[in-house]
Amino acid sequence: MLKSCETLKSVLENNLCVGCGACSVTTPEKIKLNLNSEGYLRPFIKEELTEQEESNILKICPGVSVDSAFYQQSKDKLWGPIINSFVGWSSNDELRHKASSGGAITSIATSLLSQGEVDAVLHTGVDTSDPLKNRYQISTNPEDVMKHAGSRYAPAAPLEGLFEAIKNYKRIAFIGKPCDVVAVRKICEIDEEVREKIHCCISFMCAGVPSLKGTHAVLKALEVDVEDVKWFQYRGDGWPGQAKVTTHEDLSRGMSYDNSWGKILNRHLQFRCKICIDGTGESADITCADAWHGDTNGYPSFDEQQGRSLILIRTEHGRNILNRVINNDSLVVEPIDVTELQKMQPYQASRKSLALSRLLALATINMRIPKYNLKMLLSLSKKSSLKENVKSYLGTLTRALKLRKL
Repeated sequence: MLKSCETLKSVLENNLCVGCGACSVTTPEKIKLNLNSEGYLRPFIKEELTEQEESNILKICPGVSVDSAFYQQSKDKLWGPIINSFVGWSSNDELRHKASSGGAITSIATSLLSQGEVDAVLHTGVDTSDPLKNRYQISTNPEDVMKHAGSRYAPAAPLEGLFEAIKNYKRIAFIGKPCDVVAVRKICEIDEEVREKIHCCISFMCAGVPSLKGTHAVLKALEVDVEDVKWFQYRGDGWPGQAKVTTHEDLSRGMSYDNSWGKILNRHLQFRCKICIDGTGESADITCADAWHGDTNGYPSFDEQQGRSLILIRTEHGRNILNRVINNDSLVVEPIDVTELQKMQPYQASRKSLALSRLLALATINMRIPKYNLKMLLSLSKKSSLKENVKSYLGTLTRALKLRKL
């Protein structure tokens, strides 16, 4: 029998936490978000929660459910609501080169600020106290947004800055992982001030959150000690760009994206990400991603090229925002057909299509699972072969059993 979680402790015990921090920002006197021994962000419960607090936390926890009142049902079961789809890139050549892909998210955010449409952008950047860690950023000018452009493949919780931003600004653009956006939408349902001040939500497609230990593994492969790091980037300065490190002695070393992400970082993903069905930001107004070119075998090519972003418009509000960004010449866009998405993001398609087999693996050993639309997942699972579903089931079962022994 498929069972869902009834308490925050159950979410943690069943490895369903995404580390977004929603529970800690809404119950700060009793919960604190910290890195655990495995290098993931997790809530630490300082004081016993009341039944009402437990109930409120489960309502907003994206580890428990990715649906919200905002969430729109879509005819496209695989990709979610899509009004328009584009490939695009920043008209600013410097930004296009610096950003992880084509610089679409940064272009949208800087345009929102420069046009006075928002007062602040809440997003993620490098922690000034530790170049390997992330911290929420509240940017009030385009320069600050651009300073933090680029992917950060380590635990991040932009939600930690939500109420600071709400307190000090009237109109806020939120940028985060799909699960972060889900949490914001759910908080909007129970907090009128948040609902009024969040002007828009922008998401990037996410293949999963690596532990900080993944970053340490990259450094080890580069033969650099953690304490020697002065500066570190996961991607950028080209597309896809290299992982690069500079030491306090000004020694610089780099590693290709194919090696850093493909062979190291993605081996350190938190368990919840393996069973995620919303890596594509279905609850956002606008979702962006790498618009990978396919190689001769149909797989994404990671050869260095000029960056380009995949841009999905999910709401009318998102369409209006993008139109204004295009009209002020911040972005160059070309429309693409939705049928092209699977070629650019095959992992996202595969993970969602095989999600049901992974949930069944958890149910086999009586583990709790997220509240998903099982009828929709059954429909998607039929598009994968029996061999793929069985392999997915067995792989998840093996990982889950290993976690139980830890």
